[in-house]
Amino acid sequence: MDESPLRRSLFWLTTVRIVVFFLILLSAILVQAGSGAEVSISYLYAICAAAVALSLFDWTIGRMLPTRAEAYFQIFGDLVLVCVLVYSSGGLSSVFTFLYLVVIGAAAFLLYRTGALIIASGAALLHGLMVELTAYDVLPRPALAPAPHWGAEQIGYNLAITVAGFYGVAFMVSFLSEKLRGAREELVQRARAWADDEGHDLLVVFDGEPPEDAPDLVGSRNADDEIVALARRLEGPWWLVTSDRELRERVGDAPERLLGGGSFIRMI
Repeated sequence: MDESPLRRSLFWLTTVRIVVFFLILLSAILVQAGSGAEVSISYLYAICAAAVALSLFDWTIGRMLPTRAEAYFQIFGDLVLVCVLVYSSGGLSSVFTFLYLVVIGAAAFLLYRTGALIIASGAALLHGLMVELTAYDVLPRPALAPAPHWGAEQIGYNLAITVAGFYGVAFMVSFLSEKLRGAREELVQRARAWADDEGHDLLVVFDGEPPEDAPDLVGSRNADDEIVALARRLEGPWWLVTSDRELRERVGDAPERLLGGGSFIRMI
Protein backbone atom coordinates (compact mmCIF):
# COMPACT_ATOMS: atom_id res chain seq x y z
CA MET A 1 0.00 0.00 0.00
CA ASP A 2 1.26 3.46 -0.85
CA GLU A 3 1.96 5.26 2.45
CA SER A 4 3.53 8.39 0.99
CA PRO A 5 2.91 11.75 2.69
CA LEU A 6 0.61 12.71 -0.19
CA ARG A 7 -1.43 9.53 0.26
CA ARG A 8 -1.80 10.15 3.98
CA SER A 9 -2.74 13.77 3.32
CA LEU A 10 -5.42 12.55 0.92
CA PHE A 11 -6.86 10.39 3.67
CA TRP A 12 -7.18 13.42 5.93
CA LEU A 13 -8.58 15.51 3.09
CA THR A 14 -11.32 12.97 2.38
CA THR A 15 -12.12 12.63 6.08
CA VAL A 16 -12.34 16.39 6.65
CA ARG A 17 -14.56 16.68 3.54
CA ILE A 18 -17.19 14.43 5.11
CA VAL A 19 -17.02 16.28 8.43
CA VAL A 20 -17.40 19.71 6.78
CA PHE A 21 -20.38 18.80 4.62
CA PHE A 22 -22.17 17.01 7.44
CA LEU A 23 -21.61 20.03 9.72
CA ILE A 24 -23.18 22.22 7.04
CA LEU A 25 -26.13 19.80 6.84
CA LEU A 26 -26.50 19.71 10.64
CA SER A 27 -26.40 23.50 10.84
CA ALA A 28 -29.09 23.79 8.16
CA ILE A 29 -31.31 21.29 10.00
CA LEU A 30 -30.93 23.17 13.29
CA VAL A 31 -31.58 26.57 11.68
CA GLN A 32 -34.64 25.21 9.90
CA ALA A 33 -35.98 23.62 13.07
CA GLY A 34 -35.35 26.76 15.13
CA SER A 35 -36.82 29.24 12.67
CA GLY A 36 -39.67 27.14 11.36
CA ALA A 37 -38.78 28.20 7.80
CA GLU A 38 -40.06 25.86 5.10
CA VAL A 39 -37.02 25.84 2.86
CA SER A 40 -35.99 22.64 1.14
CA ILE A 41 -32.54 21.38 2.08
CA SER A 42 -32.79 18.11 0.19
CA TYR A 43 -29.85 19.20 -1.95
CA LEU A 44 -27.64 19.06 1.14
CA TYR A 45 -28.48 15.39 1.66
CA ALA A 46 -27.49 14.69 -1.94
CA ILE A 47 -24.22 16.64 -1.58
CA CYS A 48 -23.35 14.80 1.65
CA ALA A 49 -24.04 11.47 -0.03
CA ALA A 50 -21.79 12.47 -2.94
CA ALA A 51 -19.05 13.55 -0.49
CA VAL A 52 -19.18 10.17 1.24
CA ALA A 53 -19.09 8.35 -2.11
CA LEU A 54 -16.08 10.38 -3.26
CA SER A 55 -14.23 9.63 -0.03
CA LEU A 56 -15.09 5.92 -0.20
CA PHE A 57 -13.67 5.87 -3.74
CA ASP A 58 -10.36 7.22 -2.42
CA TRP A 59 -10.27 4.68 0.42
CA THR A 60 -10.91 1.75 -1.94
CA ILE A 61 -10.43 1.97 -5.72
CA GLY A 62 -8.40 5.16 -5.45
CA ARG A 63 -5.66 3.26 -3.60
CA MET A 64 -4.85 1.49 -6.85
CA LEU A 65 -4.42 4.73 -8.81
CA PRO A 66 -1.22 6.80 -8.98
CA THR A 67 -1.24 9.02 -5.90
CA ARG A 68 -0.85 12.31 -7.75
CA ALA A 69 -3.62 11.47 -10.23
CA GLU A 70 -5.90 10.47 -7.36
CA ALA A 71 -5.11 13.78 -5.62
CA TYR A 72 -6.22 15.74 -8.68
CA PHE A 73 -9.35 13.60 -8.98
CA GLN A 74 -10.30 14.12 -5.33
CA ILE A 75 -9.67 17.87 -5.37
CA PHE A 76 -11.58 18.35 -8.62
CA GLY A 77 -14.36 16.34 -7.01
CA ASP A 78 -14.35 18.82 -4.13
CA LEU A 79 -14.62 21.68 -6.62
CA VAL A 80 -17.71 20.10 -8.16
CA LEU A 81 -19.30 19.55 -4.74
CA VAL A 82 -18.60 23.16 -3.72
CA CYS A 83 -19.96 24.47 -7.03
CA VAL A 84 -23.20 22.51 -6.56
CA LEU A 85 -23.45 23.76 -2.97
CA VAL A 86 -22.89 27.38 -4.04
CA TYR A 87 -25.45 27.11 -6.83
CA SER A 88 -28.08 25.43 -4.64
CA SER A 89 -27.62 27.91 -1.79
CA GLY A 90 -28.09 31.09 -3.79
CA GLY A 91 -25.62 31.14 -6.66
CA LEU A 92 -23.81 34.45 -6.87
CA SER A 93 -25.13 35.45 -3.44
CA SER A 94 -24.24 32.18 -1.68
CA VAL A 95 -22.44 32.38 1.65
CA PHE A 96 -20.45 29.25 0.78
CA THR A 97 -18.30 30.76 -1.98
CA PHE A 98 -15.36 30.85 0.44
CA LEU A 99 -15.18 27.04 0.27
CA TYR A 100 -13.57 27.38 -3.16
CA LEU A 101 -10.65 29.05 -1.39
CA VAL A 102 -10.37 26.16 1.06
CA VAL A 103 -10.14 23.66 -1.82
CA ILE A 104 -7.55 25.79 -3.64
CA GLY A 105 -5.53 26.11 -0.43
CA ALA A 106 -5.57 22.34 0.05
CA ALA A 107 -4.38 21.90 -3.55
CA ALA A 108 -1.52 24.34 -2.92
CA PHE A 109 -0.30 22.34 0.08
CA LEU A 110 -0.68 18.95 -1.62
CA LEU A 111 0.29 19.76 -5.22
CA TYR A 112 2.28 22.98 -4.85
CA ARG A 113 2.09 25.89 -7.31
CA THR A 114 1.30 24.02 -10.51
CA GLY A 115 -1.49 22.05 -8.88
CA ALA A 116 -2.85 25.14 -7.13
CA LEU A 117 -3.03 27.11 -10.39
CA ILE A 118 -4.73 24.21 -12.18
CA ILE A 119 -7.32 23.91 -9.40
CA ALA A 120 -7.81 27.70 -9.26
CA SER A 121 -8.43 27.70 -13.01
CA GLY A 122 -10.92 24.86 -12.61
CA ALA A 123 -12.69 26.77 -9.84
CA ALA A 124 -12.84 29.92 -11.98
CA LEU A 125 -14.27 27.95 -14.91
CA LEU A 126 -16.88 26.08 -12.86
CA HIS A 127 -17.99 29.10 -10.86
CA GLY A 128 -18.04 31.40 -13.90
CA LEU A 129 -20.09 28.95 -15.96
CA MET A 130 -22.52 28.43 -13.10
CA VAL A 131 -23.04 32.17 -12.62
CA GLU A 132 -23.38 32.94 -16.33
CA LEU A 133 -25.73 30.04 -17.03
CA THR A 134 -27.88 31.06 -14.07
CA ALA A 135 -27.87 34.73 -15.11
CA TYR A 136 -29.11 33.86 -18.61
CA ASP A 137 -31.71 31.39 -17.26
CA VAL A 138 -30.02 28.37 -18.84
CA LEU A 139 -29.92 26.90 -15.33
CA PRO A 140 -33.02 27.30 -13.13
CA ARG A 141 -32.74 30.16 -10.68
CA PRO A 142 -31.81 28.76 -7.23
CA ALA A 143 -34.63 28.81 -4.73
CA LEU A 144 -32.44 30.62 -2.18
CA ALA A 145 -31.28 33.31 -4.61
CA PRO A 146 -32.48 36.85 -3.84
CA ALA A 147 -35.37 38.05 -5.97
CA PRO A 148 -33.66 40.90 -7.90
CA HIS A 149 -31.64 39.94 -10.95
CA TRP A 150 -28.07 41.14 -11.02
CA GLY A 151 -27.06 43.24 -13.98
CA ALA A 152 -24.22 42.37 -16.34
CA GLU A 153 -21.86 44.90 -14.73
CA GLN A 154 -22.52 43.59 -11.24
CA ILE A 155 -21.99 40.00 -12.39
CA GLY A 156 -18.75 40.90 -14.16
CA TYR A 157 -17.41 42.80 -11.16
CA ASN A 158 -18.32 40.02 -8.74
CA LEU A 159 -16.73 37.36 -10.95
CA ALA A 160 -13.57 39.42 -11.39
CA ILE A 161 -13.13 39.84 -7.63
CA THR A 162 -13.90 36.18 -6.96
CA VAL A 163 -11.51 34.83 -9.61
CA ALA A 164 -8.78 37.22 -8.45
CA GLY A 165 -9.26 35.77 -4.97
CA PHE A 166 -8.90 32.23 -6.36
CA TYR A 167 -5.55 32.98 -7.98
CA GLY A 168 -4.38 35.10 -5.04
CA VAL A 169 -4.90 32.20 -2.63
CA ALA A 170 -3.26 29.79 -5.09
CA PHE A 171 -0.11 31.92 -5.32
CA MET A 172 0.15 32.79 -1.62
CA VAL A 173 -0.48 29.32 -0.17
CA SER A 174 1.68 27.56 -2.78
CA PHE A 175 4.48 30.02 -2.01
CA LEU A 176 4.30 29.09 1.67
CA SER A 177 4.15 25.34 0.97
CA GLU A 178 7.14 25.52 -1.36
CA LYS A 179 9.08 27.53 1.22
CA LEU A 180 8.41 24.78 3.76
CA ARG A 181 9.56 22.12 1.30
CA GLY A 182 12.68 24.15 0.52
CA ALA A 183 13.46 24.55 4.23
CA ARG A 184 13.38 20.77 4.70
CA GLU A 185 15.70 20.22 1.75
CA GLU A 186 18.06 22.92 3.02
CA LEU A 187 18.15 21.28 6.44
CA VAL A 188 19.15 17.96 4.86
CA GLN A 189 21.97 19.65 2.95
CA ARG A 190 23.23 21.41 6.09
CA ALA A 191 23.15 18.15 8.04
CA ARG A 192 25.14 16.42 5.31
CA ALA A 193 27.75 19.17 5.27
CA TRP A 194 28.08 18.98 9.05
CA ALA A 195 28.45 15.18 8.98
CA ASP A 196 31.17 15.42 6.32
CA ASP A 197 33.07 18.06 8.28
CA GLU A 198 32.82 16.16 11.57
CA GLY A 199 33.47 12.72 10.09
CA HIS A 200 30.10 11.27 11.11
CA ASP A 201 27.82 8.90 9.24
CA LEU A 202 24.39 10.52 8.80
CA LEU A 203 21.00 8.84 8.64
CA VAL A 204 17.82 10.93 8.46
CA VAL A 205 14.53 9.13 9.06
CA PHE A 206 11.34 10.63 7.59
CA ASP A 207 7.67 10.00 8.15
CA GLY A 208 6.67 8.82 4.67
CA GLU A 209 8.84 9.25 1.62
CA PRO A 210 12.15 11.14 1.86
CA PRO A 211 12.64 14.18 -0.41
CA GLU A 212 15.04 12.17 -2.61
CA ASP A 213 16.38 8.65 -3.04
CA ALA A 214 19.66 8.57 -1.15
CA PRO A 215 21.41 6.09 1.16
CA ASP A 216 21.43 8.58 4.03
CA LEU A 217 17.67 9.25 3.83
CA VAL A 218 15.16 6.67 5.03
CA GLY A 219 11.39 6.78 4.58
CA SER A 220 9.01 4.95 6.89
CA ARG A 221 5.37 4.66 7.86
CA ASN A 222 6.28 5.83 11.36
CA ALA A 223 9.63 7.52 11.93
CA ASP A 224 9.64 6.86 15.69
CA ASP A 225 9.12 3.11 15.23
CA GLU A 226 11.82 3.01 12.55
CA ILE A 227 14.32 4.80 14.82
CA VAL A 228 13.59 2.45 17.71
CA ALA A 229 14.13 -0.54 15.40
CA LEU A 230 17.40 0.96 14.14
CA ALA A 231 18.54 1.56 17.72
CA ARG A 232 18.35 -2.16 18.41
CA ARG A 233 20.53 -2.96 15.39
CA LEU A 234 23.17 -0.25 15.69
CA GLU A 235 26.59 -1.20 16.97
CA GLY A 236 28.98 1.29 18.49
CA PRO A 237 28.21 4.81 19.73
CA TRP A 238 25.59 6.88 17.96
CA TRP A 239 23.76 10.16 18.44
CA LEU A 240 20.05 10.84 18.25
CA VAL A 241 18.62 14.21 17.24
CA THR A 242 14.97 14.63 18.23
CA SER A 243 12.73 16.90 20.26
CA ASP A 244 10.19 14.11 20.77
CA ARG A 245 10.12 13.28 24.50
CA GLU A 246 8.30 10.00 23.95
CA LEU A 247 10.94 8.84 21.44
CA ARG A 248 13.70 9.77 23.89
CA GLU A 249 12.05 7.59 26.51
CA ARG A 250 11.69 4.69 24.08
CA VAL A 251 15.38 4.61 23.12
CA GLY A 252 16.50 5.09 26.73
CA ASP A 253 20.26 5.18 27.25
CA ALA A 254 21.10 3.58 23.89
CA PRO A 255 22.35 6.80 22.21
CA GLU A 256 25.72 8.13 23.29
CA ARG A 257 24.29 11.64 22.99
CA LEU A 258 20.82 13.11 22.71
CA LEU A 259 20.32 16.44 20.96
CA GLY A 260 17.17 18.50 20.61
CA GLY A 261 16.19 19.68 17.15
CA GLY A 262 16.84 23.32 18.00
CA SER A 263 20.27 22.58 19.47
CA PHE A 264 21.24 20.59 16.40
CA ILE A 265 20.16 23.36 14.02
CA ARG A 266 22.28 25.85 15.95
CA MET A 267 25.21 23.43 15.84
CA ILE A 268 25.13 23.00 12.06
